[in-house]
Formats: sequence, structure tokens, C-alpha cells
Amino acid sequence: MRCRRPRRPDRHIPIIAFHGNADQIVSYNGGVGPVGQNLPASDGSPRTAGQQMGDPGAAGEIISTQSVPDQAAAWAARNGCGSTPAVERVAADVTRTVYPCAAGGSTELYTVEGGGHNWPGGDASTVQELIVGHQTRSISATQIIWDFFRSHPLEGPIAS
Repeated sequence: MRCRRPRRPDRHIPIIAFHGNADQIVSYNGGVGPVGQNLPASDGSPRTAGQQMGDPGAAGEIISTQSVPDQAAAWAARNGCGSTPAVERVAADVTRTVYPCAAGGSTELYTVEGGGHNWPGGDASTVQELIVGHQTRSISATQIIWDFFRSHPLEGPIAS
């Protein structure tokens, strides 16, 4: 559950993210959700993630306290993208937010309305909805990511 703040890259980094706005583990609004509060701390101590989040400076070491849309906007800014994204509905329960970016700096966020902490379009038989929340079958994150990587190949080092 560790999510360090990214350092500024030397070049644009294509970013694609998927997040449910009802995720009870990693909150769409930032920080650890109510279910995530009770998970084990990432530092190996006998504490919970919620107790660890209470430590000064720990918030940025565990998970961002920024909302998911704010994190996408921050990546778009790092990639030199415009600040006004286009938002389109790609399924009944999924929206895609795309920032206008120069070549190589694509920043996209797929928001699953009512979605929990799971893989969109994944194998529903392995999902424990009572714990991780609703899983959409409207899109396939696997196919979307594969198409994204094919259209955004990276060569060479990202940072020096």
C-alpha cells in the first residue's frame, strides 16, 4: 500500500489510472478509506494503516492524501498538459478524463461510478465484493491498458 510521491521526471510519462469512486480501501477523495484504515500498517509494525496515517509525515509515505482527480491533474501538470480535461462517458458506469497533452505526455483517468477496490473487467469469481466493493464489467482495464501501452512506447531512461 506504499505510494511515494513521484519525483519530477526528465521527460513526459504517459499515465493511465483506474479508480472506483466508492473505494473503501484507497479513498477516491484521498487517503485511506474506512476499510483500509483497518488493514495492517505498511511498516511491518503491529499497528493498522489508520494508526500509521496518524504519524507525522507518514501520510505521504503510505498513500496520497490528494484526491484521485487531483493526483491526475498533478500528473497532467508534470507532463505539460493543459489544465482543462475532456470528460467522456465510455460506459454506463465509467467516465474517462483525458488531459490535452503534447506528444508523449498522455494523462488519462477512468472513474468507475460506485466502483470499489478491484480490477475493472477482471474475473468476478475472485472478487470479494463485501470487502473490496462493486466491480464493473462494463470495461476491461486489461485491454485498455494494453492498448495504452502499445500507443505510448517508452525508450531510454525516464530520469537521470
